Amino acid sequence: MNKLKDFPDVFREIDKITSGYKPTKKVTANRNRKRGRKYEKELAERFKGLRQGLYGGEDVAAGPWSIEAKTRKKFTGNAMMEQAIRNCPEGKCPIVVLHIVGQRHSEDIVMMRLGDFEDWWGKVKEAS
Repeated sequence: MNKLKDFPDVFREIDKITSGYKPTKKVTANRNRKRGRKYEKELAERFKGLRQGLYGGEDVAAGPWSIEAKTRKKFTGNAMMEQAIRNCPEGKCPIVVLHIVGQRHSEDIVMMRLGDFEDWWGKVKEAS
């Protein structure tokens, strides 16, 4: 039994449109930019730095750090980090070192959780 049979056609049309709604590329891009700006602001506050993403160049300047802020819904690095956490003996800090085949090892990428970074480094002081 169709629950909408007693409603005007306009409600049926609204249901058709909204049941399979997929945002346009422009809507998605705007949402991603907004999410990125919000994250830059949060990092700038957390690191007591200055959000500069709107001017180009580094997103956040914080003491000795030049932060490029990224947000993702999915990231394959999560699985790598989870493995590092599982295999990490108590009292040590899990990190992931990612090597790209064909690149110099000095270019490898080091990942660690932000909470572990703050525990290790301490709260970052305001830039002088």
